[in-house]
Amino acid sequence: MSNLEKYLKLIGKQEEVKEREITVIRNPNLEKICRSYEKWLGSLRIERQDWKDLYDHALKTYSKKEYTSKDIEDFSVELLKYKGKKHFEKTGLFLSALINSSKDKEFTILTEHLAQRINFIGYCNKKIVNVKGNVGNYVGLSNKGTISVKGKIKLLSKDANYYQTSKIYEKGKLIVSNRRIMK
Repeated sequence: MSNLEKYLKLIGKQEEVKEREITVIRNPNLEKICRSYEKWLGSLRIERQDWKDLYDHALKTYSKKEYTSKDIEDFSVELLKYKGKKHFEKTGLFLSALINSSKDKEFTILTEHLAQRINFIGYCNKKIVNVKGNVGNYVGLSNKGTISVKGKIKLLSKDANYYQTSKIYEKGKLIVSNRRIMK
């Protein structure tokens, strides 16, 4: 008797287990956000288009109060698939519109998986935004809330008037407080 036959005799009769079908259901709000983002990116035609207009367009056209903090965090993970798109660096304006129109008060944005930095994260912010990773230029422009960046900030505006009653932290250190740039 072979070793296999001995083993099979030892374990006795086995039940056959049928494979179960696994169904993956994506968050429908995430799907809506991705479609809206693609349309918003596609609408950015002019290289030097005003950032305020881009934000206002995203806020009026694509953001909805039904998006939760979790939806927006999930979207920040999805950004990896858009990394090569034209105007990707302006994504912070779109994220800010989503955040500012949401009913939630605190948000986490993940950027540590992105090689390219995103500009304008926290534009016109009135909430608490925690960024896990690096950010690009003009983080917290016209910010009235709190932004905490766990990574590095590429560039802040030198005009302290852009930072109204805000607090911006970089790696846990307060670098902007109520129109004072402490960096």
